[in-house]
Amino acid sequence: MLTLKEKIVKIFAIFLLLFILIVNHSYALVKQSTEFFVNDTSNVLTQDTKEYIININKELESKTGAQIVVVTVKTLDGLSVEDYAIQLARNYRYW
Repeated sequence: MLTLKEKIVKIFAIFLLLFILIVNHSYALVKQSTEFFVNDTSNVLTQDTKEYIININKELESKTGAQIVVVTVKTLDGLSVEDYAIQLARNYRYW
């Protein structure tokens, strides 16, 4: 029979393993930007373009509640475009 200390160590090890698996699953995803509606991690958009995207999307959101986020990335790290987009959308939250 396991002691209380051994049970705690095993539970901790399981949680640690799950945490590592969850964190590694989305390591390739870019972090959400403070501008929310545009995240140009590849540096391909001009400042005017970024401002246009932000302003148009603020207007769209106020009129319809819909949100469009434009994200540029340097690599998908082996994911398909669809899988990357789905994972990214699930991780993005409007604050």
